[in-house]
Amino acid sequence: MYEGLRVELEGAFVMGKKVLAVLLAVVMLVGCNSNAALKRKSRAFKNSGVIRRTIEIYPDGKPREVGFYKADKQITKVIYDESGAMTTTGAVPNGIVGEFYDEGVLLAEWSFKEGVLDGVSRTYYRSGQIWEERSWKEDKENGLYRVYFGNGKLRVEGICKDEKLDGRQRVYSEMGKL
Repeated sequence: MYEGLRVELEGAFVMGKKVLAVLLAVVMLVGCNSNAALKRKSRAFKNSGVIRRTIEIYPDGKPREVGFYKADKQITKVIYDESGAMTTTGAVPNGIVGEFYDEGVLLAEWSFKEGVLDGVSRTYYRSGQIWEERSWKEDKENGLYRVYFGNGKLRVEGICKDEKLDGRQRVYSEMGKL
């Protein structure tokens, strides 16, 4: 489903050691693809300030190494041993991180502050229609979340507090009825 995922980072960078949640999400998406090659590279779409991502996969399909490069210089590296333990080196983003489908359509955008998720993340269908919105504070899901049908109508809405459902969530039909 996410084969050929390309990653583009926008914004400034700050030094830090915290593993990026978005890196994990990208790695998990690619790691679920059983046809993944041992080493896969993605190319950026724009010349200015774009980051190229490389992923190496173990034979069992689990991620081995994820690297981010700017102008052929590595800026971030995440290494996984066979048990899944990881080590991170390099800079983490401060600003917006965008993920793109292979054809260049925006897949997701994440907001980082001081190297952790903070703000609203949005995920999109291949059509460009919004799929979901989630609120983050200091690397934890906090606040309103919404999931949409492919036609753009609201499907699910709720509130998270400290990464747990807080109260009831509302589930709608494609016709918009609760």
